[in-house]
Amino acid sequence: MHITHDRYIPRSQPERYASQVLAGLFLVLAAALLLTGIGTLSTLPIALSLLSWRAAVVLRRHT
Repeated sequence: MHITHDRYIPRSQPERYASQVLAGLFLVLAAALLLTGIGTLSTLPIALSLLSWRAAVVLRRHT
């Protein structure tokens, strides 16, 4: 187990794999929103928030 400030993050292999799969799905979803939403600016904040949320999760995990 890897203990952080207020909660522990299990470091087992299946959960790490699941988080990587989820990360890939979020990136694909954000990329699809960006590609299909170039004409409509309404999807741009959604895609940007997904990407920034994903970056925050990765940064929090590595620090």
